[in-house]
Amino acid sequence: MLSSSNGEVVRSDYSQDAWRPPAADADTAPVAWWRSRMPTDDASKPKLAPNDVLLSLFDQWADEPARRDSRYVLALLLIRRRVFRIAEAGMSLGDGSAEGESTTASDSLDDLLRVECPSRDETYELQVTPPGPDRAAIIQAELNELLYADTSQ
Repeated sequence: MLSSSNGEVVRSDYSQDAWRPPAADADTAPVAWWRSRMPTDDASKPKLAPNDVLLSLFDQWADEPARRDSRYVLALLLIRRRVFRIAEAGMSLGDGSAEGESTTASDSLDDLLRVECPSRDETYELQVTPPGPDRAAIIQAELNELLYADTSQ
């Protein structure tokens, strides 16, 4: 609550149980008041799986061509979580070009994303495979089911 007392604006905070309406005299009449709630414990919110679990899933999907787009989305998630970082541009798989040489679209077999994992001291190259809108919804649901821990139990 904000009130005016002797020409000064005073802020007073009260719990719901301790709140008592101020007296009606002009010196302590509230100028403004508001009601808010403290956030509840974060235990009820879903928690994303630990980085080791994400990396294990990333490795598991390496041998599954049908999950190429899912693995690409997972790599982007790992970049966002700063587990991976985008590596310097260099040679791509299949194009045989050295760094600095120009290539045309027909020279390269695939567009690749090269990422580094500092915790593993490894570099990965994966095909850039953005999913379409329908597939994106399926991947999102799949990742939510696989990677979020239910902390409400």
